[in-house]
Amino acid sequence: GPTAASRAQFIRAVGSYVAQHPEIEALLYWDGNGQGNACDYVVNADPSSIAALAAMAMSAEMQGHPSAQG
Repeated sequence: GPTAASRAQFIRAVGSYVAQHPEIEALLYWDGNGQGNACDYVVNADPSSIAALAAMAMSAEMQGHPSAQG
């Protein structure tokens, strides 16, 4: 299953991907265990993953922007 390092790397990669694709309007990270598999996505005791999530949340690309109503 995922390691602390691979979780943090994945979170950073997703942040980069979303920043490059402005048509993506929302992002969700499921903080739990995979259903029916051995994947562990929990970041609660993983400082590097928590730091990656915090950095992504604070980036300018992840901030909300008002849009024109059509």
